[in-house]
Amino acid sequence: MKDKLFHMIDIIYYHFYRCIMWIVYKYKTIGIDKGADEISPKYEKAIRSFWKSYYRRMDISDYKWYKTKTNQKNIRFIPDIVFHTKIEPHFIDLASINAFSNKCYYSLFFHGFKVPYTVAKNINNIFMDDDFKILSQNEVKQLCLKEDEILIKPAIDSGGGRNITFLQMKAEGADSQLEAALAKYQRNFVIQRVIKQQEELGKMNPSSLNCVRIQSFLYKSKVHILSAFLRVGLPGIRVDNLGQGGIAIAIKDNGEFHPVAYDGEGNIFYRHPNGYEFKGKEMPAFEEIVKSVKELHPRFANFGIIGWDIAVDEEGDPVFIEFNLIDTCIRNSQLANGPFFRELTDDVLKEVFSKKKR
Repeated sequence: MKDKLFHMIDIIYYHFYRCIMWIVYKYKTIGIDKGADEISPKYEKAIRSFWKSYYRRMDISDYKWYKTKTNQKNIRFIPDIVFHTKIEPHFIDLASINAFSNKCYYSLFFHGFKVPYTVAKNINNIFMDDDFKILSQNEVKQLCLKEDEILIKPAIDSGGGRNITFLQMKAEGADSQLEAALAKYQRNFVIQRVIKQQEELGKMNPSSLNCVRIQSFLYKSKVHILSAFLRVGLPGIRVDNLGQGGIAIAIKDNGEFHPVAYDGEGNIFYRHPNGYEFKGKEMPAFEEIVKSVKELHPRFANFGIIGWDIAVDEEGDPVFIEFNLIDTCIRNSQLANGPFFRELTDDVLKEVFSKKKR
């Protein structure tokens, strides 16, 4: 009886999620349509002809936006509303997201791969070290005070750089600042040592930890790399997120940077605001990053599409900061690299739209 009940709840949640995503991205679509250039009747006809077998209520606002920003025309671009209401829910297990997103368990999930050094963590108001040995709050304070700098963030939902606190532990008043931070977060959070990044990445912008967002797709028993770009923060900003002004530099399959970058609004940059030029540069440790993602993704087979955030430390090793199991951004990927699913686009659409609804 309980199994049937939970199955029904799962179905209800699945449809509720799709409904919410439709509202969210319908609203966003209205916003991006403002100021976008019109597209030719011929191009619009080709778009509607391509999609008529899959999604008849096609809004062409996204196509106008891509055309306006980069002068690109491609009928296989995936509109946001289609991706987030149809495609993404098809390939992910919504019921498992919170369990796998919890950063307190990264030492287990990512065993054998580098993750940020965890000074301490709090699970359900219980303090522990990274080996799950229970600690007192005073022991946690003493461990933190041994560090030069720490960051504290929620175990779940710190995406976009939200709710992250940085503390200089050798500064005057560090003890009281730590007390206040622990009181603020209360439960279910991690305390990590701040990563010192690879030298060249630090030159791009030293104030932020500049991470690769790489999007992988586990499809028909093979891991495909769909997109990769480096996010770089603005001068003086601690995080690299596009929502806080960062820019994204697309990475070619061979590890070279594209000569142009984009911010979250699709504006083009040929150099970082501090003057750093991307042309002729390569992403450090890119081959190792790709190799690691392909090895790791099968551990999370419940999630066909994953957006990984990966730093490179001063030793030149990839460090898995977090992964995004839902609501991964495809707009910047398509700006730089074209259709999100590349050569798999037709196969993916046929699978998603030919399956019976749950």
